[in-house]
Amino acid sequence: MRDETFERGIAVLLAAFADLKGPPARLTLWRQYFDDLDDATFLDAIRVFCQTRSELYPGTNIIPEIRRLALPAPFTAEDGWMQIEAYLDSDGGRPAWE
Repeated sequence: MRDETFERGIAVLLAAFADLKGPPARLTLWRQYFDDLDDATFLDAIRVFCQTRSELYPGTNIIPEIRRLALPAPFTAEDGWMQIEAYLDSDGGRPAWE
């Protein structure tokens, strides 16, 4: 992620949550934890976070909240079963009995 993108995302967070303050070391930590996200993914996650959270409570760890929005959900057993059922319901999935 580019530095300009990180700064833009943080500016949006600070505008949306005026009480969000902390030492400069916090921004360094956030930068490290968000560094693997690309620009668009990071900004989209910030946008959704700000749209869906009305307030932040003391002790809220923003890093995993934003990362959860940025990264795809893990593939679960239920997801796998749904794919199997979709295949079985397709034309080639179930044998034709005579």
